[in-house]
Amino acid sequence: MTSLQAALVRFLEGAYRIVTLHLLWLAGVLLGAVVLGAGPATAAAYATLRTLQREPDFSARRAAVRFAHHYRRSFWRANAYTWVVAVVGAVLLASQLLAAQLPGPAGAVSRAASISGLLAWVIMLVHLPAVTTARAPRGLVEDLRAALLYGIAAFPVTLMLLVAVGAMVLAVATMPALVLVLGPALTAEASIRGERVLRRRRAVTSRRLAVR
Repeated sequence: MTSLQAALVRFLEGAYRIVTLHLLWLAGVLLGAVVLGAGPATAAAYATLRTLQREPDFSARRAAVRFAHHYRRSFWRANAYTWVVAVVGAVLLASQLLAAQLPGPAGAVSRAASISGLLAWVIMLVHLPAVTTARAPRGLVEDLRAALLYGIAAFPVTLMLLVAVGAMVLAVATMPALVLVLGPALTAEASIRGERVLRRRRAVTSRRLAVR
């Protein structure tokens, strides 16, 4: 097999994995009537991908079994996290709208504070599923703090995820039918691959520093 053929095989395997996880995510969202299914389905997609990447080959059947396990296990916790994060986001957005009406220096300070809060919220949001599935959950506040700190420390991954999420939201808003092919399975793949790249770079840097 040539290098081009090997690359094509890897691409097709990755696409098959993402499509399978996305279909499972859609099923989980619908199973929870959307409002109670989005959080657990997203957490289960990330956790399933982490589990299956430790196995030698991908199986749709094993993926479904793992997804169902993680979905049930994280259902209430993921919903609690989702609703708390949603309420915090709504409060931050409302504060930004109110700050926009304030005149003078007080308004400028309020707007800067609310924009900073929204930025921190977005960073936490894109990394929270990855952080909570990479280790045992340690409580909402600790997990939010860990997601924010990781998002700041791994800024290239954060930027990649923000661009990916923004592009997907724009695409789905333009053509809602794209929700059938675009979702958290894609960002989960990108996030976990980004983590591996960062770990390899840190390992190389550590070895170089040890040699010196």
